[in-house]
Amino acid sequence: MESINEIVKILSRKRLDKIELLDFNILSDDTSLMSKLLSASLKEEVLSDTDALLYLYQKDNPKSQQNFRRLKSRFKSRIYNTLFFIDQNKSNFSAHQRVIIEQNKIVQTVQILRRLGANKSAVDLIKNNFHVAVEYQLYDIAKFYSFELAKHSAVFGNIKLFEKYKANYDDFLNKEEIIQSATFVYYQIQLIVHESKEIRKASSDKLKLDQLLAQLEHYSHLFSNNDTSYFFLRSKLLINEYLGKYEDSLDTCQAIIQLSTQDNFKQPVWQGIAALYKAKTFLSIGDYNRGFLELSKDILLFKEGGLNWLTAMEFLLKLKMFQLDVSSAEELLNKIIKHKSFKSAPEHFKQRISIYKSYWLLMQDEIELKLNKRIKVAKLINDTTYYVSDKLGFFLAIRFLELIEQLRAGDIFTFEEKCILLKKYSKQMSQNALIRDKDFSTMILSIKSLKYNKKAIFEKNHKLYEDLQSNKEKNFLNDFEVLPYHFLWEIILRYL
Repeated sequence: MESINEIVKILSRKRLDKIELLDFNILSDDTSLMSKLLSASLKEEVLSDTDALLYLYQKDNPKSQQNFRRLKSRFKSRIYNTLFFIDQNKSNFSAHQRVIIEQNKIVQTVQILRRLGANKSAVDLIKNNFHVAVEYQLYDIAKFYSFELAKHSAVFGNIKLFEKYKANYDDFLNKEEIIQSATFVYYQIQLIVHESKEIRKASSDKLKLDQLLAQLEHYSHLFSNNDTSYFFLRSKLLINEYLGKYEDSLDTCQAIIQLSTQDNFKQPVWQGIAALYKAKTFLSIGDYNRGFLELSKDILLFKEGGLNWLTAMEFLLKLKMFQLDVSSAEELLNKIIKHKSFKSAPEHFKQRISIYKSYWLLMQDEIELKLNKRIKVAKLINDTTYYVSDKLGFFLAIRFLELIEQLRAGDIFTFEEKCILLKKYSKQMSQNALIRDKDFSTMILSIKSLKYNKKAIFEKNHKLYEDLQSNKEKNFLNDFEVLPYHFLWEIILRYL
């Protein structure tokens, strides 16, 4: 009772503040502005401050803006307060996530107790949780616990315990520094891969990435824990994708799955990343059916309607497109577009789906021999400004579709005009990550130089066609290869 009595005495001397929580039961009757805002937020009826302002006050003027700012501040305050009282056992948290949240709460509680002089209570709380922080590799928290226990041991003159906890502190500090160093290297790799908007890859970047990956491997050997292992494995996938090679990607994905499905360390987000890379690898090796079956199971890892779920749906769609399965692809397209989350999805995702839809129309026309030529490329370009303006990867997909449509329509003049743009664009492509796209560009550009002679064009490009079909160089298929290039080439030959 000593520690309890200690805390009770502190509370008896302190005035309790009123804690405003976000009680869903009380606010569910929609009789106040607070409850209306909560209800609209839950139903995703308001996506911006302007939407919320007009929904709540029906007008946008200085007084309404001031009232809304005040209401939003109170609402956010309640949200933050409520976070501390979430019932973790009844929430959709993994065991590892529950431990992290609980241990961080304990750290804050210990700091409050120490500042208020309840040292006995603070030490008891630390001792009861020390082993948990170590077991779950929460070394920043274990370091804090060791520091507090070392101080406590010194105050009471226990030199053996002081030395023990000081050694613990030094050990956990070293481990935390290794994890932090690995974290910095991991994000540096991400920065190099994602920072450039140009389609060309610099050879100096490849050398730097090799060096950084070697550093990560060193850290994972120096201290092998969940974080350092994941950073190394995840970076391998990222660099493989950057270089356009998939050789060991399936093995790396499996290693991430094993790492993130341990009994006391389940990480659905990591499993989800491995699932998407698995799908991309199966796509690249041409095992479309297995890729579809695997991802159909793995999609349960993602919250329905979230961006990762939409991305997984995009991969399912792509797998069916590569199988040239018109009806299944149409079902998936409709499922994505008609889902309630699609309206609020990022603009670049919605524009990407527009590109998929145009390619699906091409596939349907050619496979079912409808020959309607109903793909409105000009409208597609207007609807996909994100890719057209910045000339990102899917810009190439749009250009390929545009060139194919001009051949289908027999518009040779415009075809040759657009080939000039493709030639200029293809010069920016590297010999690594974009080799398939560069080869397909070369095939298209040969049409004019060979004067539209179908036999000569066929013979000149047949080896490239076979390479695209077999992908024997083990290249990752880039996201913007919406339909297999060898199939697109067959369409082109049909119209020469």
